[in-house]
Amino acid sequence: MVKIRGLRRGTKDPWDDIETSAQLYRSKREQGRLQGSEGEDLRSDLMGRIRQDPPQDFAQIARLIQLVTEKPVILTPLSCERCGANLPLPNSGQYVQCIHCGYNYHATNVIEMLEKILW
Repeated sequence: MVKIRGLRRGTKDPWDDIETSAQLYRSKREQGRLQGSEGEDLRSDLMGRIRQDPPQDFAQIARLIQLVTEKPVILTPLSCERCGANLPLPNSGQYVQCIHCGYNYHATNVIEMLEKILW
């Protein structure tokens, strides 16, 4: 049995609650209890928390994927194909632009990616 710490509402970092929800989701999945309304409620709760406080960096995304899937996530820095500069995370929109040469790259919608992992 997996021991889960209680949800800490009102914490400074909302990702504490998101990580706790992800641990609860994984625990219920391991117990085979994700069928029916309980599973839907857990998935909806977790996705609601993620939509409310979306990930700010790749480390949060990787941690969440690891918590839910129990598979290691290897982060690889992205660099521009044209000039080799490191690419930043997009603040909004579907594209990220190289700050050195201006080339645009299509960015994956992280929320949609996480929904596919959970369902």
